[in-house]
Amino acid sequence: MVRLSRTSVLLRSSVQSTLLLALLLIGCSRPGHEFIGKWANSANSVDTIIISRTGDQFQITGPDNGKINATFNNGILQIPVADSTMDLRYIKATDTIQAPSMFGTVEYKRVK
Repeated sequence: MVRLSRTSVLLRSSVQSTLLLALLLIGCSRPGHEFIGKWANSANSVDTIIISRTGDQFQITGPDNGKINATFNNGILQIPVADSTMDLRYIKATDTIQAPSMFGTVEYKRVK
């Protein structure tokens, strides 16, 4: 049976902790990660969207399971619409997304 010294055990534990922390930071530091998840309209909880990522592309799935592609640009998730874009903005202070609508702005809260 091989016995490891206390220093070896501490060093091994420290290296493992550092690697785990590095993986977490890398995984969460991709631009646009804050948009990923399920979101519900603050005024109408039946209106939900799910935002996922495949590589550099984002996909938004609506309540009818329709899917729309979006791109992340300068802190904004952009959905191509005709000759323009519809911009989704993440508000860190409230952990919400704001989206334009015909009657102003719609706020989506993260579903936990």
